Amino acid sequence: MARKAARFLELKVVKLFSNIRWLFIVVLPVLVLASVAVAQKAVTPFSRYSHDVWRTKEGLPQNSVQTIIQSHDGYIWFGTQEGLVRFDGVRFVVFDKRNTPGLTSNFVISLCEAGDSSIWIGTDGGGVTRMRGREFTPFTVEDGLPSNAVRSIVSDREGTLWFGTSDGIARMKNGKITPLNEDAGLTYSWINSLLVDRQGMLWVGTNGGGLSRLVGGRSPTSATQYPLCGNVIMGLHEDRSEGLWIGAEKGTLTRVSGGTMRTFTLPGVRGVVSAILQDREGVIWIGTEDGVLAQFIEPDSLIYFARSGGTVSSLFEDKEGNLWVGRLGGGLHRLKQGKFTTYTAVDGLANDFVQVLCADRDGSVWIGTMGGLSRFSQNTFASCPLQDGPPIEGIMALHSARDGSLWIGTSDGLLRFKGGKIRTLISSTGTLQNPVRGIDEDRSGNLWLATRQGLLFSPFASRGEPHFVPYGDNAGTLREPLMCVHATHRGDEVWLSTVASGLMRIALNKSGNKTTRFTMQDGLSTNAIRSMYEDEDGTMWFGSFGRGLNRFKDGKFTAYSQEKGLFDDNVFAIVGDRNGNLWMSCNRGVFRVSKRDLDGFAEGRAKAISCVSYGTADGMRTFECNGGSQPSGCMSKDGRLWFATLEGAAVIDPTNLEP
Repeated sequence: MARKAARFLELKVVKLFSNIRWLFIVVLPVLVLASVAVAQKAVTPFSRYSHDVWRTKEGLPQNSVQTIIQSHDGYIWFGTQEGLVRFDGVRFVVFDKRNTPGLTSNFVISLCEAGDSSIWIGTDGGGVTRMRGREFTPFTVEDGLPSNAVRSIVSDREGTLWFGTSDGIARMKNGKITPLNEDAGLTYSWINSLLVDRQGMLWVGTNGGGLSRLVGGRSPTSATQYPLCGNVIMGLHEDRSEGLWIGAEKGTLTRVSGGTMRTFTLPGVRGVVSAILQDREGVIWIGTEDGVLAQFIEPDSLIYFARSGGTVSSLFEDKEGNLWVGRLGGGLHRLKQGKFTTYTAVDGLANDFVQVLCADRDGSVWIGTMGGLSRFSQNTFASCPLQDGPPIEGIMALHSARDGSLWIGTSDGLLRFKGGKIRTLISSTGTLQNPVRGIDEDRSGNLWLATRQGLLFSPFASRGEPHFVPYGDNAGTLREPLMCVHATHRGDEVWLSTVASGLMRIALNKSGNKTTRFTMQDGLSTNAIRSMYEDEDGTMWFGSFGRGLNRFKDGKFTAYSQEKGLFDDNVFAIVGDRNGNLWMSCNRGVFRVSKRDLDGFAEGRAKAISCVSYGTADGMRTFECNGGSQPSGCMSKDGRLWFATLEGAAVIDPTNLEP
């Protein structure tokens, strides 16, 4: 039967570039994580993906996911050692010998959806099964397969199915299976992988005989073995430029394109490159037998490593751009690019526990953490020591002044960072020992400090030597504990929030300042306000712990709560974007709401508001944000929004979101 098949096919182990007398193999240097700053500009690093894992405790029948596809109706299908599994993103449905007549083996090692939407299921020991609708039909050696271990299945553009088995290749056309063996030109019978390229050529990766290529023809030919870059070929993939990627033993990766061949060696990888995929961004993903998952980027030849247990047996990108990774013994993994980027200590942040953030006028962002102060500039982090010895942990407030100074409020007092030098202005050893919880600068250059012992004031601090004194007006000195301070951008006012006595507004006037207090009797939802924000219209917004959001406009307060549609009654940070939305953080993530909706509710045109929420599924490392420091959220010069969380600085670009 095999010799008859050879009459219409020529199976030939191609001696690549046989018309070229000399073949130059270029071995390019591989750059590793030391070049992370360059790589951040090129691709999305692993830390930017949300990572979901499913194993037996989440519903898998077994922890080895050996092959993955997506059917035309959107289901994700994968093969395990205990059956075929269909996944809709929530629920697993398992097909095995017990519940599926026609499935003769539970050990599923290959999958392929044919042009007629039937799904072909290759098994180890049970041949191949066709699933058409709810009907399962098995095909075995009795039907013409050379072996019942079907390790790879592909469909060509004519609709012909090709089966790679442990004992050769078979073709299925017009319902008939025809095997091809070594007599027809195949140099090695154990097939690991098959690939049909855009030219219609069938590439064959073997388990000891290198790479073969099937070429159409009418007469047989004797084949000669060509070990391209190794004898064991598992990973095969054609990129968007019609370059062929070949994965072999000892971490060897080869790309063949346009008459040239380049070979790369992955450092530290001893096993076979078992899976290769190019995603929609053009990034090449590589999985290896010894558990490495890597990103390979040209032309920089950058590789990122992520190690985990189990051979990477399959890589697949679904229609939404999610990357699915199957591991032997390691379960099913999904890497999903989130809307948020979360920066952590891995990226250079001083500590993952972020307390306060502040945008600088030069485009950088200052970040106060439990491990000290960091500065983010030009896509890199730098630590900024504030003292000799251990870093200051209690950074409670930050303010970037117009003279280029950074003012730092701590649990021990106040520091100023200017010209690369740190100076202590108020310390716990002085007469004004105070934790500084809020810092702001008014339009005249006066600096205002909210402290536990009241309000401190330094006139024209940006013009000369600052000298802080307790602030007082005609009503006396403000000595009660304060949480936040905000000097308005559009008018000469300073707003203060107290621990539990409401808000105070200081109207600055040359003839004498006037202080007005606002409490629940004036319409506030609570007397304990923890965050403030002034929008571009001059409207003031106030957040609380447990009592929602408050708006102050035209002399009137409006309260918003969960009962009226607010996502959460805890409002830690309030930040506006350039699209007319307010963004807020809480213990359950970050949420946004249109100011148009907020105004409509306040003016009686709507009975409720609608919010959009974000969490770990959107790229945040944790739902839980930090609050109580000023500011715990900010907008950087490029329009991105930054939020303090327990596990890093969560950043989102609102311009990339759908309305």
